[in-house]
Amino acid sequence: MKISLNEKKVNPVMKRDEVSASVDFEGGPTPSMAAFRAEVSKHMNISEDRIQVIKMTSLTGLTKGQAWLNVWESAELVPKPKVKAAPAEKK
Repeated sequence: MKISLNEKKVNPVMKRDEVSASVDFEGGPTPSMAAFRAEVSKHMNISEDRIQVIKMTSLTGLTKGQAWLNVWESAELVPKPKVKAAPAEKK
């Protein structure tokens, strides 16, 4: 997997960097979010727990895609995933 960073915006208020990247899957399927996050951490030389993948899309018919992610200043600032509540049972 080849990753190239397109744009990086520093957001000092939220204490994060907002990054857009191009991804080449090199003939394989679209990687999982966890695999992509591991590759980005190697590419940027930062810890994996500071990276939040916002969205990842693949281009139709190609083994390439786009990704948007946030790189937080510390792992404690990364928002936890929201868990949907189970629907209430009807009586």
